[in-house]
Amino acid sequence: MPEQLDLELLLRVPYVDPDLGFDISLSGSKVAFSWNLSGRWEIYILDLEGNATPQQVTVGEGAKFAPRWSPNGQQLAYTIDLDGSENYDIFILNLATGEHLNLTTNTPDAIMPAYAWSPDGEWIAFCSDRAGRFDTYVMPSTGGQARKVLYQPHPDYEVHWSPDGSMLAVVVEGQGQDYWIYLVPLEGGEPYPIAIDGESICAKDACWAPDGKSLAFASNFNGQFEIGIYQLASDSISWLTDGEGEKERPDWSDDGLLVYAVRHGPKTKLAFMDIATRNASTFQIEPGVIFTPKFTPTNGQIIFVFDNPRHPDDLWSYSLSDRTYKQITHSLPDTVDRSTLSMPGEIRYPSLDGTEVPALLYRTSEPGDLPPAVLYIHGGPNWLTQITWDPLIHSTWSVGAGWCWPRIIAVPLGTGESGNWLAVSILVV
Repeated sequence: MPEQLDLELLLRVPYVDPDLGFDISLSGSKVAFSWNLSGRWEIYILDLEGNATPQQVTVGEGAKFAPRWSPNGQQLAYTIDLDGSENYDIFILNLATGEHLNLTTNTPDAIMPAYAWSPDGEWIAFCSDRAGRFDTYVMPSTGGQARKVLYQPHPDYEVHWSPDGSMLAVVVEGQGQDYWIYLVPLEGGEPYPIAIDGESICAKDACWAPDGKSLAFASNFNGQFEIGIYQLASDSISWLTDGEGEKERPDWSDDGLLVYAVRHGPKTKLAFMDIATRNASTFQIEPGVIFTPKFTPTNGQIIFVFDNPRHPDDLWSYSLSDRTYKQITHSLPDTVDRSTLSMPGEIRYPSLDGTEVPALLYRTSEPGDLPPAVLYIHGGPNWLTQITWDPLIHSTWSVGAGWCWPRIIAVPLGTGESGNWLAVSILVV
């Protein structure tokens, strides 16, 4: 019988925020990230060029997320959710003086935490619903009046400033579950979407090339998510990737490389490509999930968040020179034995109409007799659950009578088509 794991202990295991992002300074020497190491979400800074301990730079009320370095590295923007309502405020931290400035004080509107500095550091672009729908605004980075720059019928989601400062790429929520990318000229001209034959295509994960002449993005236009390159001058798209796996979250290096995540069902791999030759390589620590890989500007590393059932979300680095990886934050306490945390196997089982349904199976080293089952129901039908950190799974698994099935099993209803699946987990206890 496996060693029993304490649920309260597991639920208190900290982790680096994987969703709202970390940021690397333009010097390439520091990374800023959100971490609940103390039990509260605070912003930390870590020196990438040494073995220094992460430095906490925020305190006080509210959960702090989405740090963004100013171009000169002297300031750090971040967002605060004061009451759990996700009505974020944008703050600026002066790293020399320690002063924190609220740019959006006394604003009743909701602000998306996906915002951007202008390349000269004079402006902040953000998405707000202050006019009744999420539109895109720019405001001085010292505070002041915001100016609306994009107003179209769909809610704006995240914004990316071009390297030359002349344009914004704004990801918006399109029709159904699609995202679109609008290009917004800031020096005159009408905003326009990335489109094929005049029709907007599903596009997300916008990332400017270092020269600002093109934009990488992820799109399922060809049936699954692939990485495309949009050329501004020719208004044309070329597709960089094909083959198995959903490719998402591209990022450029200054020397012609592109990094992205490749998702194969419940797990992802790190991929990087020489754009000129289209040669690509993939890398995996072990089965798990990679979030938001980014190149450091100067020292040939890729920084990303990784997690799996025996690693809570942490920052990791990958060296392009010697093809090795390193964990650079450490969330799992020494009181938790990693060897007691089970990794699942991927299986398939037939539904009522014979459709093969993918699932993840957790088992102990000795199966033993088949115990009864508990259904662990989660959202669906198309909410993908992956090989990821989940304290509830571990605590239930650890008290099992020999082996168990705690993970996502999508149970088809009716026709068995993916749109009619009800997703559950079976925990055998």
